[in-house]
Amino acid sequence: MERIRDGKSFTTRRIVAIQNGEAIFSMDASFQMLETGLEHQINLGDIPDPDDLEDDAAVARRAGNSASHRDTRERPFDLRSVNQNIQTQKNLLENPIWMRFKQQVPPGHQLQRHLLAYASDISFVSTALIPHHHKVHRANIQMASLDHALWFHHEFDICDWFVYVKSSTNAGMARGYNRGSFYTRDGKLIASSMQEGLMRLRQQTVNQEADPAV
Repeated sequence: MERIRDGKSFTTRRIVAIQNGEAIFSMDASFQMLETGLEHQINLGDIPDPDDLEDDAAVARRAGNSASHRDTRERPFDLRSVNQNIQTQKNLLENPIWMRFKQQVPPGHQLQRHLLAYASDISFVSTALIPHHHKVHRANIQMASLDHALWFHHEFDICDWFVYVKSSTNAGMARGYNRGSFYTRDGKLIASSMQEGLMRLRQQTVNQEADPAV
């Protein structure tokens, strides 16, 4: 760990993970003393309540062979996608999903933020693939996270429902760019994220029938 800055209000640290002599992960983390200030936010749009949606795992199991392992495997979070059928999804640039952690975590515990950081990567990179689901099979795309950023705005309860509104604003040069916003059930913006990911065609499959489990 490298001490980048120690200020009166902000502290910055840099972490680099080394494996077999090579850097495999790097992170810059900025910490701030709690203080008050001006506030505003972009409000959450009109989306269904989680109680009106079905669990994603149940939807995937019912889909059978058309569902991917990624959809059916056990997760530490309850997941309920607003758009559960990509074939009928109207807005292909946005992918909201309700989440809540399945176990109890004490309020204010640092694990709350650790878990939200984990949740911020769930199906994030693949958001940029949704607009192209009718042109290419998921199996013919090499995908990986290249850069990931996360900002915490307010305290929250990871055990209560929150919605992760993921959207993709651009894809090109074998990369896809995504951004996300976390809202509580009552519409408070608690965190924001951004990610650029690799979207490399393994082979030219444009205009082939697409895999429904993207």
